[in-house]
Amino acid sequence: MNEALPIILILVSLSFWGGLLYIWIKGRSVESWPSTTGKVIKSYVKEELDHDPENGSMLMYSPHIEYEYIVDSVRYIDSRVGLVEGASSWKAPAERKVNLFPDGLDVEVYYNPNKPEESYLERGVSVFSYITLSVLATISSLWAIYV
Repeated sequence: MNEALPIILILVSLSFWGGLLYIWIKGRSVESWPSTTGKVIKSYVKEELDHDPENGSMLMYSPHIEYEYIVDSVRYIDSRVGLVEGASSWKAPAERKVNLFPDGLDVEVYYNPNKPEESYLERGVSVFSYITLSVLATISSLWAIYV
């Protein structure tokens, strides 16, 4: 057996636990941010080809929602919707998100009062994100222990 494998698995496990902790802390912080009204200026499903040497290429879909808002007379443009975002090989989740935020929609924008260029359209973190990271962290931890 490879001597480095347990160390690699421990590092992977720690990165999942660290990610979970970061998301929890950041999610709690965002919940206290002030909000302002903004407007969606671009909303579409972004398609990217993901190249994988072993499995070939796969088309990945993600929502791209660009919005503008004003804080203290300064106009900002951002495209972060939620704290946890990503692409998927399924187009439907990206389409659902884009349909929630069509072009021209007035939206509530939550912005960092210390760094107003940092903003989100959605507060908090979904239970699904917490569960996914928790399961990955637990599995990688157990795997590291038993290898």
